[in-house]
Amino acid sequence: MGFVSGDGDGSRADSKADEIQQLRQKQIEERRAAEAANERKKRKPLHTATGVLIVPSTTKPSDHVFFRWEPARIKLQEKTDDDYGLLDEDEGPVPELIAQLPVIEDQEVRLVRQLPNGTFFSDWGPMLALCDRLLSRHRQHIRSGVRVVELGCGIALPALVCATVGARVVATDLPDMIEDVRENATRCNWPQKVWRVVGGMGPDGIPVTKEKGGMTESVRLSIGALVEELEMKQEINLMHYRRLTGSGPEEGWVKIKMNYGGKNLLVPTDERPPPKAWTSIEVGRGSVLCTGLRWGYQEARDLMKRVDELEAAARGRDVKVKKGVAKTEAEKPAAPTSEWVLGRPAQKGEDPDLADYVLCSDCVCEPIYGKTWEELIPAVEGCLAFEGKAYISVKRRKGDGIEKFEKRLAKHMRYEKELARKPDPDEGGGEVEVYICTWPSRNEFYTSSVDQPLNPRLSEEELELLNYDDDAD
Repeated sequence: MGFVSGDGDGSRADSKADEIQQLRQKQIEERRAAEAANERKKRKPLHTATGVLIVPSTTKPSDHVFFRWEPARIKLQEKTDDDYGLLDEDEGPVPELIAQLPVIEDQEVRLVRQLPNGTFFSDWGPMLALCDRLLSRHRQHIRSGVRVVELGCGIALPALVCATVGARVVATDLPDMIEDVRENATRCNWPQKVWRVVGGMGPDGIPVTKEKGGMTESVRLSIGALVEELEMKQEINLMHYRRLTGSGPEEGWVKIKMNYGGKNLLVPTDERPPPKAWTSIEVGRGSVLCTGLRWGYQEARDLMKRVDELEAAARGRDVKVKKGVAKTEAEKPAAPTSEWVLGRPAQKGEDPDLADYVLCSDCVCEPIYGKTWEELIPAVEGCLAFEGKAYISVKRRKGDGIEKFEKRLAKHMRYEKELARKPDPDEGGGEVEVYICTWPSRNEFYTSSVDQPLNPRLSEEELELLNYDDDAD
């Protein structure tokens, strides 16, 4: 009797399964490509058939920020019967939206990434509400080099405006959504691909060639210098750089690692050059660090500590050296020993230095973001200095959960609410409101120690019954 093996059937079954898997993978890739193309289409600027680019409607009503397109960088598509068209992907340089700031010596912010058109997030109103208030009320203070943190920054227009004035800015968003602000910051001459020289073939630094593979320069790039990556040739171990700090050639090509042993000569870093102070004859300039951050109190505290260390390293001093050291050891105040506590602002002298201004634009809307405001408010509390201010702008939408957000905000902080824009039918009808948040005064902290409410807006009974869950509606 013959014996029939089942291996053939098994092979055919495996082959069929592979085909199904490949088909599914192809469908997934096609769907992702379609979604990416749709996203690019939304981000392309609209223009008329005569070639005039259309400034987004909500960028017009601003007191201090005025917009225009950069026409020299735009290559228009052929006219069609339609009055509106979109720039094709292969039509040359990406157009830039220029935000001009007349109150700051006609400085400007260049945005190569803008808000997507025709979506839930197309309204520029919340960002401009923050910009107008900061420029009209705190321009001189920001010019002195204060620290500004923006949470959920998106394209980071408020953060970049503050940096243009002279602030030390930390622009944060989710790690997988930080690319937009990095591109905008780089275009505004705040490079985000920064490397630090850590090694060399001697105490003088690392050799530099003017051309790729050319003759070595007589002067080397100093150890500790910060450089901007202009072009990377990983396969041949070369990087085209522009020097930001330190000494050596302004621009050239350097090796990333030693040819033998693989020792690093340069490493990526989050350090940034120190801000440039304003003088009577020279315009100042701040600094920008774009980094990923997931909201939360401890996450915000850790970020502030890391920024302290990075700024100290950029200034070339130890991070433990604080500002305003007493003249003698006897006069030096004792360091506070208390730890940070949720709901209590850090006191002067505590580590780390905190933000003078915390910004957040249009990040509270439960239908889109869920209850992420429950993490947002502790992040604000973790970043904000005792005498600082937080500006949170929101656009009102149906079922946005703002009432619960307000209750949680009032638990530890005080706030005032301003109407920045009346309901606009062209933008979905929602008004734009701005919350100006501060810590309670020292007197209010004293009264809270004798069983008085932290926020005068709420009674003791309201504080005890404070509940911002769904069942409180």
